[in-house]
Amino acid sequence: MLFNYNEILKIYKNDYQIRKAISRHKIYKIEKGIYSNNHNYNKYEIVIKKYPCAVLVGETALYLKGFISKEPSEISLGTKRNALRISDDRVKQVFYSKLEYLVKNYFDAIKTENDRFLPTFKDEILLVDLLRKKEDYSSEIFNEALNNFKNKAQYIDILYVETELMDYNKLDSRNAKYLSELNINRKSELYQLYELEKIINELYKS
Repeated sequence: MLFNYNEILKIYKNDYQIRKAISRHKIYKIEKGIYSNNHNYNKYEIVIKKYPCAVLVGETALYLKGFISKEPSEISLGTKRNALRISDDRVKQVFYSKLEYLVKNYFDAIKTENDRFLPTFKDEILLVDLLRKKEDYSSEIFNEALNNFKNKAQYIDILYVETELMDYNKLDSRNAKYLSELNINRKSELYQLYELEKIINELYKS
């Protein structure tokens, strides 16, 4: 089990007793402010314990959910827009203007090999972020993630993704096309409008 400093202090009452427990290998100090009573933990669990108000997003969430195969070098953490900046070489901080709303309505959890759960967002939010921040991803990562989203398209609320992209003013013709490809049974409504506009333009040209 992982503990932060306040949690371990409640158990051992003072710093002297904490040091004593460490010297007797009852607990282990992993890094400043983080302790464990065993060696079963991974780097994602440690970072989330250190920053409990954050959620895993971006490439990190895509990797842990199986949308991409290459493990990113940094751990992407989503925080409130007004949160303090995280000074940690392991972490890439991503600010969200409506984090509380997303956590309340689109929270998801990733189970680790140690039977712990890491906070993240549902696939819809990961897809929204992928499409609205295309420039933040390499073409290799972007294409791999998008192809794997296609495999889960039947479980994804495409209409919600469309609406979110519209709110961010990111529903251009390319993103609408991506969504229509994901949505096998229903072409993106806005993509249909783009197609209609294309036909009208061709008619005017002729």
